[in-house]
Amino acid sequence: MGHMTEFNNFNGAWDDRMQEYEEKSKQLRENLTAKHQEVIARETERMENSLPTLGRPTAEWLNLKTIKENMVKVKRYHEAHELN
Repeated sequence: MGHMTEFNNFNGAWDDRMQEYEEKSKQLRENLTAKHQEVIARETERMENSLPTLGRPTAEWLNLKTIKENMVKVKRYHEAHELN
């Protein structure tokens, strides 16, 4: 009988410990998930506000680039450089 009582007490204590562990680990996971979401939101906002937006090149700029490339092909380097 004494062994069964000791065994049942041990199992009860073990079950209590495991339940506390599961509850604590669940809470830690929830906290970490919330923290990660905050970091992601903060970094996303920072990146959206700090990174320059790249616009579409204008027709004039594309035309100038083509002209410069053609001048370089025909070895008119000085004139191509002056177009900057």
